[in-house]
Amino acid sequence: WRTMLYIASIPGFVLIFGMQFAVESPRWLCKAGRLDDAKAIVHDLWGPSEVDKAIEEFQSVMRSDKRELDSTWLELLEVPHSRGSMIKDSHLKSVAVAFTSYNNNCLSHSI
Repeated sequence: WRTMLYIASIPGFVLIFGMQFAVESPRWLCKAGRLDDAKAIVHDLWGPSEVDKAIEEFQSVMRSDKRELDSTWLELLEVPHSRGSMIKDSHLKSVAVAFTSYNNNCLSHSI
């Protein structure tokens, strides 16, 4: 049992070791308001020519995320065709599952 424990703990130790060399996410730094740190990381990772473009992209993603936070789950069903396609897809999946299980049963009984 000790051997299994040692083998199972290897990925955890690799992860702990690797986390020491991981950089913080520039997107998270922008979201936290630490633009200077984000610019420094982008500069180190992608070079000086990409700094302004990357920061602008991060900020545009944050703006669109804020707009999406105002949405609700019911908006998924507001458009009439999305409700219909959701119902059709669920019926199609149930038919496919039933057909697959029927074929598997027939094959297993014929063997």
